[in-house]
Amino acid sequence: MLTAGTTVVIGMLGLLVLRQTLLNGVAIAAAATVAMTVLASLTLLPALLGFTGLRLARPSRLNTFLARRVFRGARTPVRSAEKKVHPAERWARVVQGHPVLAAVLAAAVIVILAVPALSIKLSMPDESAQARGTMGYASYATMAQGFGPGFDAPLIVAAKVTSADRPALASLRGAIEGTPGIAEVTPPVISRDGQAALMIAYPTTGEQDAATNALVNRLEDTVLPRSGLTAYLTGPNAANVSFTNLIGERLPLLIGGSATARWPSGGGWPPPRGSSRPPRRSWWWCSCPSTSPRTSRSSRSAWGWPPRCWSTRPWSGWSWSRR
Repeated sequence: MLTAGTTVVIGMLGLLVLRQTLLNGVAIAAAATVAMTVLASLTLLPALLGFTGLRLARPSRLNTFLARRVFRGARTPVRSAEKKVHPAERWARVVQGHPVLAAVLAAAVIVILAVPALSIKLSMPDESAQARGTMGYASYATMAQGFGPGFDAPLIVAAKVTSADRPALASLRGAIEGTPGIAEVTPPVISRDGQAALMIAYPTTGEQDAATNALVNRLEDTVLPRSGLTAYLTGPNAANVSFTNLIGERLPLLIGGSATARWPSGGGWPPPRGSSRPPRRSWWWCSCPSTSPRTSRSSRSAWGWPPRCWSTRPWSGWSWSRR
């Protein structure tokens, strides 16, 4: 419980790497909730269980009924030698007997499962992402057929202007209209004080199209800086694209930082000084006899190291090491 809770807290606090005010609040709130749950499970829950004593260990009527009526006769006779071997121990023997093959197969499975991440697309959902046949998608399809797929992805251009900047404003509108991927640009609207101008550009592609994201980046990086005006690209669609770019840039840092902070996740490492055995409930390498009833079968590695085994129950007399 402690290890799992700590892992979740570290993962949620990793969102602070994105440096987004909205996500900062979510990360801190979620991490605090999980931390309080872990704290309660380590303090309050044992205290409550202490009041019950051994009453919870008594067999219930339901378990007694199931054991007598439902599962009676379900057990098949097994040889006494096989009863002592747990399935997990059998699997551990297979893995220890073929360590290289097990590592290769595990890595191959992980790589296959991670292949879809190469084509991941970060974006905010709209009505086009809804299931076919729903009213939301039918509304989107009707509007896209009548006004074009870019009707739900307007790009708002705001600029600071003066009375002498009217020619530059007209030139900016022409530059935006001439950008590939732009369907139409509305005439500029000047504020009452004449200090600001506003125009809306409609792309030829929808909000979920990757070409729309490329168009937004092109306008912000190339078209607007060359206008000679202090112009900004804003609106819901442009904000979503900027947020998507930020997530894509810092996602490797988020994953790498969280994974680094979580390792090692188990307690009791390195071994305490002056101790002949490790703390309980920890995994350690040990040199032990292959016939020990508390361990799995020892195996010799391909490099000729001494026999090693895994154990969760320390046993006096064993020599423990970090190998």
